[in-house]
Parts: sequence; C-alpha cells; structure tokens
Amino acid sequence: MAMMITPDTRTQLARDVHILVQFDEEYCHADYFNDVMNHRFSFNGETYCFESPINWLENPSQDLEWHILLHKFYYAVGLAREFTQTDDARYLLCFQNLVRSWMEQTPPGFIATDVTGRRVQNWVYAWYLFHRTERHTFGDDFEKLFLDSLVEQVNYIIQHLAPARNNRTLELYAVFLAGIAFPRLDQSAHWREVAIRKMVFNIESDLLTDGVHCELATDYHHIVLRNYLLFYQLAKLNGIQLDPRVRPHLCKALTYSMHIHRPDGYIPALSDSDSRSYLYLLEWGATLFERDDFAFVASFGKRGQAPKSANIVFESSGYAVLRSPWVTDEPYLHGRYLVFDCGPIGVGNHGHLDSLSIEIAAFGHPLIVDPGRYTYMESGATNWRARFRSARAHNTVTVDDQDQAIYRNEGTSKKKIREPYPQTSLVSSQVRGYMPYLRGRVTSPNYDAVDDRHIWFPRSRYWLILDSLAANKLQLQCLLSIPRSPSTNSRRF
Repeated sequence: MAMMITPDTRTQLARDVHILVQFDEEYCHADYFNDVMNHRFSFNGETYCFESPINWLENPSQDLEWHILLHKFYYAVGLAREFTQTDDARYLLCFQNLVRSWMEQTPPGFIATDVTGRRVQNWVYAWYLFHRTERHTFGDDFEKLFLDSLVEQVNYIIQHLAPARNNRTLELYAVFLAGIAFPRLDQSAHWREVAIRKMVFNIESDLLTDGVHCELATDYHHIVLRNYLLFYQLAKLNGIQLDPRVRPHLCKALTYSMHIHRPDGYIPALSDSDSRSYLYLLEWGATLFERDDFAFVASFGKRGQAPKSANIVFESSGYAVLRSPWVTDEPYLHGRYLVFDCGPIGVGNHGHLDSLSIEIAAFGHPLIVDPGRYTYMESGATNWRARFRSARAHNTVTVDDQDQAIYRNEGTSKKKIREPYPQTSLVSSQVRGYMPYLRGRVTSPNYDAVDDRHIWFPRSRYWLILDSLAANKLQLQCLLSIPRSPSTNSRRF
C-alpha cells in the first residue's frame, strides 16, 4: 500500500536520491512526441494511430513486439526530458493522460513480466525528471494513483520473476530502481533487499567463467551487462555496499565486450542479436573500475592504454578473436578483425546453427557479417526466424544442405533446437607470435561428416581459412583467402 502523499514527501522522493536516467533516443525527439501527443505510435517500422482514449489491450499490428514496445513506455522518459527543457505543459499533460488511461485499463502483468519491468523503469525515470523541477503540477490525486499502480506493478514483478537470465536481470533492476527512487514507501526496503540478493546470485550464475553471458548472443550479453552496471552504479551513488565478488565478474564481462567490438565500434550480431554499439558501457566500466584499456577501446584509441593482447580466446563460451595490433601506423578504424564461434549453443533458445561461423571486418568496414536475429516472428509464407537461424544463413559449411542441429517444432510450438546438440569445440589455438592459429571442430547429429576449420593470421595482415570435412574415408578441403588490402578483392576456394 502506498504512503500518504504530502508536498514535503513529493520533494523528498525526487531530491534525496540519485538516479541514472536512461533514454532511448529513438523515442526521444520532437517529431516522435508530436505523433505521441496525437496517439500516433511508430515501432519496428509500423505506425498506427489510436482513437481517444487509447485501447491499450488491443494490438493493431500482427507483430507482438509492436505491442510490447507500446507498453514499455520508452517515450515517457523523452516527454519528461522535453518538459524540463521547454516548460511546455503539453508534455506533462500527455504523460499524465497516457499513464492514467493505461492504469484504468491494464493489469500489471499484461503481456509479460519483463514488459512490466521495463515500464516500471521508464515510469521511474520520467517521474524523477518531472520532480527535479518545481514546475510540475500533477496534483495529489494523480500522484496517489501513480504510486499505487507502481507498488502493484513492482510487487507483481517480485511474485512473477523470470526464472533466470536476461529478463530476470531487467526485472530485478526495475525492483531495485523503484526501491531506491521511493525510499519512503512502506515496501521499498524489502524491494531493495530482494533485488540485491537475487541480482548478485544472477551475476554469479549467468556469467560463464570467461565473463560471457550464458545465452551466447552478443546483444543479450550487453543488454544484461547494461543492467548489471546500472545496478552497480545505482548502489554506489546511493551509498549501498555490494558483495565484493560482483566487481571481478563485471570486469570479465566488460573484457569480453572490449574484445568483441569491431574496429568500427559495433558488435557482431552473433545468435539472436542486432549489430549496434555498446561502447558507452566500456566508458562506464573505465570510470567505475579505473580501467585504461576499457577507455582506449571506447574512445577508438584516443584515450587510455591499449589492451595487453589483440588476440584472445574465451574458453568457456568458445569465442576467439584474431585482430591486428591495437596500435599501428594505420587508423584505428582500419584494424583487421575476425571472430570465430567454436562454442556450444547457448541456453535460453537464443542460439543459432552457426558452429564454426566467422565474422570479419577490415579497412573501416565489415566484410563478412553474421545475419543476426532479424525477427522473432515465425508466421507468414516464409519463416524468416528459422531462415535466419539456419546454418545456410551463416558463414560456415553446410553438408547436404542440412542444418548442423536438430531444429523443429513439436505440435503447435515454435521451432526450437532439440537434443542431441552438435558438438563444437576449439581443438587447438595459438594466438601469439607471427602466425596466430585456430582450429575448431563440429560434429553434427544430422550427418556423419566432421568439419574441422583451420584459421591462420600471418603477421596479423590477412586470414587463411581451410575447411576439412571427413566422413566414411572421404575427405574434402576448401581454402578461403581473405585479402590483405582493399585493392586485392579476389577470394580463392
């Protein structure tokens, strides 16, 4: 139950704590707000206009993700920021009307618990910004309704936490954030205690020993890492001491981030991922943990100190990176970069059929790219979700046009990777010296051919890739030579 609201309490709610407000710039610009104030919303390339009042329970799109983004309220934080910068009461009124109509119609766990978690975060950020100025005029009736709804949503999250992994960390951060932002609510101490205890457990259980998130998707690794770092920073800003074991886990996760970013500042879209930049997380890590190597990569080599090694193997996750030296006579962006996937299929059904796949960048551009997730939808004439997960969509070898793993649906469920899984391993590696070398192997339950992929990186200038497949005493070899300069574009098979 929410506490009694008084003018003094309103001031204390916003000014006694320190909140790191996060914006999604895609939904935080003037054109977007003009549409939102007219109940016109655009997500994932689709735009729909609602009647007034909005029917929050109806999805006008065939894409569930569209409805999810509507209910996450990213635009609320932008409305609050615009109000603080312009004093235009339309932004405050729009926020109030949207939230009020949502509260009148929608149960707290509508669609999914992680959607509730993201909405709580964005409501808290917006509330904090509105209350940082003396010019807001919500009125006590709206404030009580808002806080009653927030309490209901946070308690719902605690009672329906995801059992593990990325959604759980998002939900726990929302609980912790609410517990910090509203310290005088009766349940805030309980929220903080639950969030801290469970988040520390998640950090220790979900990060592999090499620091990579167990779902083995580069985007999800960084989404989770972002929640971990926000949690860590929020605790530090508000004088809360965390278990000292948290720090080394986060440093390992940041070290993977440092090496997995391409020279252009973007991550490869391995497994269920999109290619985007998370260099700002390395900036956070450089400040939080006083790491000059994080600062070096985050700044494209302009600040800090270069990491000790350019080539690295992450043993538990099976990723290996071969890249040119961090400091050379060439521009930083022209660095050569290859990532090799020799690991298992990650937990949580986010893995792709991409054993021994590679991504390569050089001379300021990605040259060979991973397809990423594209979509989670499996309806329509073409199952694009399945198409983008297939081995054929990746930079690896296919045998008899089959996938490396058993990939099918059972009954009416969506297609999933089934056991027995392909066995993938990094057989040998030598990442130092003038001839770095990697050898990975995959054995599939779908065919008897065994694929060994060899990668050489002579003097860190170009790659030689040899695939050797053997089955029933037959052997096939394929050699791929990646050019060492933009003027020689031939590839040899």
